[in-house]
Amino acid sequence: MIVCICQTQQNDTGNAGAYTTDSLTSNQLFELLTKQPLFDSIMATPKSLVNQMLETITDELPERWQEQSRAMEKDHLSEESHSLQEWLEKCYFDKDRNGDLSREDIIKVGALIQRMLRFESSARAWAREILQDPWFNED
Repeated sequence: MIVCICQTQQNDTGNAGAYTTDSLTSNQLFELLTKQPLFDSIMATPKSLVNQMLETITDELPERWQEQSRAMEKDHLSEESHSLQEWLEKCYFDKDRNGDLSREDIIKVGALIQRMLRFESSARAWAREILQDPWFNED
């Protein structure tokens, strides 16, 4: 598998619903493997997108976003919420797909995506770090 990941450094804007190039990279890797988006974007509102992010991303919401998040009243979580790893496995091992990767590979990919998917851009793994992971160099 050939993967091209481009990444630029972004400053944190303080906007809880803002995408950065970093988070788009993790979303693209997820979608490349599963053919499903990481976040449901059809008819998404800032509130629904933030709720999906809060359900999926494992690090703490930055303090500067806490008030904005409370203002969005995180009361409408999806009926069927999944961790990132659960959603990745559910999408990848769908009964209609014949995946080339093993469950162990998907666990490793989930860990890579999780390293890139952080609220704080300074905590995100850079593309060069991800591409140096042994998983990309396995035969």
